[in-house]
Amino acid sequence: MSTITYKWGSDYLLIDLGNRVPGRIKALYYGEFLLTSGMATILLLRLGSFSQGFVNWLAAAGVAALYLLAAYRFFSRLFFTESIVVDYDSLLIVNNTPFVKKINRYEWRHM
Repeated sequence: MSTITYKWGSDYLLIDLGNRVPGRIKALYYGEFLLTSGMATILLLRLGSFSQGFVNWLAAAGVAALYLLAAYRFFSRLFFTESIVVDYDSLLIVNNTPFVKKINRYEWRHM
């Protein structure tokens, strides 16, 4: 796990939590990636050649979707980071992945 770092700015505090996922959970992510990729590879090998028609091309598109899904979930989870920003009027919780940045803002006057 990564260490928590603090950065004091002129009017804010940034708390970088990093990626707080334990090693055994990362091993599960690797396992899920390998299992999904393996299923897609088996399906791809069972298709054989792509000259047999529309159904094979549709199945090949499904295989490509499985590969993309496996890669998206794996990289999103493995490179997930979280940080907290505290300033004079709000508390921000920022979740980052390689594909999405999600910011939850909570104003002090509403807490």
